[in-house]
Amino acid sequence: NTVVLTLLGIYASAALIPLLLVGSISITDQQVLFEEGYRLIPREINFSAYAYVVQLGRQLVQSYLVTIFVTVMGTTLVLLSLSMFAYVISRRDFPHRFLFTLFGLFTILFDGGIVADRRSRQAQASRVSAQRPEAVR
Repeated sequence: NTVVLTLLGIYASAALIPLLLVGSISITDQQVLFEEGYRLIPREINFSAYAYVVQLGRQLVQSYLVTIFVTVMGTTLVLLSLSMFAYVISRRDFPHRFLFTLFGLFTILFDGGIVADRRSRQAQASRVSAQRPEAVR
């Protein structure tokens, strides 16, 4: 029983320590973070980040409304389209059932990932070239 409780305690701390670290970072001054890095217990407490968030006011509410709208609409559209797709491939009398099933399986197995646009590739290339020593250029 002691071993199980010890393992659960370790597991709980592994989940709580990152949350405590995020809370600690949120009340630490930005300059102190740059100079000293992250600390679980901040040396100086500063609530300027929270003051900035409260200062946003209407923009913050608008951002949350957009997030909620995109989440609800995205979930609804995905459920609708996947339900229609699943119904079609479940019908034994559908002539292209095998092809549609392979298409669905292929997209599950080989995800496209995040496709970067031209600007982000150019920005990445300029950052890499800026980090190279002069002799390599």
